[in-house]
Amino acid sequence: MIFSVPELSMTVAGSDEADILRVLEEYESGEPAYGLEEVASLFPGVGAGQLSGATVRRLATVGVKLSTGATIRLATFRCGRLWVTTKPAIRRFILAQTRDRIAAGSADIAE
Repeated sequence: MIFSVPELSMTVAGSDEADILRVLEEYESGEPAYGLEEVASLFPGVGAGQLSGATVRRLATVGVKLSTGATIRLATFRCGRLWVTTKPAIRRFILAQTRDRIAAGSADIAE
């Protein structure tokens, strides 16, 4: 293990302790870490543009409110001067939103 973190008594980037440790473990096991600007470039935005870095930072700090009233956030950790995440963390975040919208019978699906 690269990082030994027996206890975290702080909230980091809107993620809870278990999320932070999970992303760190993914990184330690060989998953590449992606800066939030890099994550933005992986997804389309509205129209012909791409998602903005500010949007990804907001997803990590403020999060998205689910139909249940709970808030989910993109799990991240601090590495030097960058906030980073992993592709598995991105997948979990997207899956949680998608499952929630489907379960709620959301009509906000655009073609």
